[in-house]
Amino acid sequence: MTVSDYPGFSAETGLAEWNFYPEDCAPKRWARELAGVVADGLSDQGSWDLVGRGVLLEAEDPEFGLEIARRVASVSGFQLVEIPREDVWAGYGAWMSEFTGSSEPTEPMMLFLEPGMWLTAGNEDLKASLRFPHEPDFDPGRGTAFRRELLRFMLDGIGKRPLVVVSAVKSLEQADEGLRRVGAFDRYIGLPDLVPEDMAAAFVLSTGPELFDAAALADRARLGHFLEAEYGNSRRRLKLLQLGMRRLSRRENRKLGFRDLMTFALFGSLERDARLSDGETAWRTAVHEAAHVLVRYLSEPVGTIPEYCGIMEWDNMLGVTVDCYSARVNSFHQKTWQDMIANIRVTLGGRAAEHLVFGVKGLSAAGSRTDLDGVTSMVRAMIEDFGLPLRDGTFDEALDHLMVCSGVLSPSESAYNEFRIREFIRREYTECFQLLEGHRTLLLRLAEEIRSRVILDQRDLRLILETTPIESQDTVGLPYAA
Repeated sequence: MTVSDYPGFSAETGLAEWNFYPEDCAPKRWARELAGVVADGLSDQGSWDLVGRGVLLEAEDPEFGLEIARRVASVSGFQLVEIPREDVWAGYGAWMSEFTGSSEPTEPMMLFLEPGMWLTAGNEDLKASLRFPHEPDFDPGRGTAFRRELLRFMLDGIGKRPLVVVSAVKSLEQADEGLRRVGAFDRYIGLPDLVPEDMAAAFVLSTGPELFDAAALADRARLGHFLEAEYGNSRRRLKLLQLGMRRLSRRENRKLGFRDLMTFALFGSLERDARLSDGETAWRTAVHEAAHVLVRYLSEPVGTIPEYCGIMEWDNMLGVTVDCYSARVNSFHQKTWQDMIANIRVTLGGRAAEHLVFGVKGLSAAGSRTDLDGVTSMVRAMIEDFGLPLRDGTFDEALDHLMVCSGVLSPSESAYNEFRIREFIRREYTECFQLLEGHRTLLLRLAEEIRSRVILDQRDLRLILETTPIESQDTVGLPYAA
């Protein structure tokens, strides 16, 4: 497939995702309503009240919210005025005076206020993921005074001017409730979720299709799943990725593929030669990561291959294995008992492989700490948070943990749960060890390829896994505990 054959692209510029949003989505409906107000005449106050004088856009980061505002303003016939964060609250007297006092309708305008700490009554009260970037010069007292003036401006100062005030938040929790009132920010517009194929198309369109090799252009689903899992809706990180790709393509004079994307996912925009671990550590790490790959491949559902794995020393890590994007259960509410058991076994595989290949004396002290901590948390959650059984056995066994422990556990409850958790992890570890022991040749071949090539993507792993004879066909697929 060539660049010109790539489906879904148009010559439109600007926000690439807009080309793939459905026509009945919230931001496009809003744009049509704004255009309708302009077409009907700018002085109809009732129409303005219904369309909304103040709008908050749901956006992962401010830059994405600004891009949405720019596109909506463009298609609806509004002039966009952008107020930087530092000027929103510190210099509000100047910009407010420019939009106050005119009684006659003029050119329709959209005022985008870059979001920041001025939006909330207490940044420190928000959970970490919702806090705005720290602004050293921000004065909470002046912020409170500004919000009062902003309300007065939106409720009384705009008057009949054809003006819409817009900002962006990740969640309504970020906005002071005092601003969420009729006549102020009384409208909250969410953005549609794109299917992976459309997410990929928008990314390629905005990056430049000529940068991608044929395989990356052809497999839109895989590219979309990669973007969703690794970058989410972070405009900042996506733009850094795009810039890094352009630099790499120019420096090496070639098109880029999935292996390059995996490298960016691992190392971000780092441009130094990351140091490989020494020989012994590299081999142990390769064995560890190979086990994660192999246990995933041989466990139910049989045949699932991770997206990529690699070994390199960075950020206090020596290796990583990333599960298959398309098979990953992203939603917390979609996880099942089977998903949790599979994840527990895959996570235990690294330590079990070290045990098998190097013996107890060769186990890395810190190499499996994160894995074991994760397994312990997952098993504890099965018992205490979800009321799930630890065995796929009899009806009575399924009733063992129906009491969910939402508060502080009593000493007897803690002791009972600790015993069950230890026994369960011990049993699952033994199953993993025996599975890897039955496929030792394949484990070591995988590990050798990982050590010599540093990063293997899904196609590399598939070639190894599907061309190496399976030693013990009867051990393919870990049976669920019975």
